Amino acid sequence: MPGIIDLSAPEVLFSSYAVSRPDRGDCWWGEGSFRSGTMEIVSIDAAEVVVRLSGTDTHDIDANGEYTAARCP
Repeated sequence: MPGIIDLSAPEVLFSSYAVSRPDRGDCWWGEGSFRSGTMEIVSIDAAEVVVRLSGTDTHDIDANGEYTAARCP
């Protein structure tokens, strides 16, 4: 269901991220927890989910933006 989730709300027990990039000789990756911000479920259907992160406060990366994830059949 589309809507906005406050990532720092008490009912959100844990919100995390994991990222990596193509190998450039240093095998960079990172992970951590969102300390603030929102995740908006923009749309969801049988094929994909579109979310938008806003106002996130992370240590290593700027995670804000819109993301599309394919759904498993």
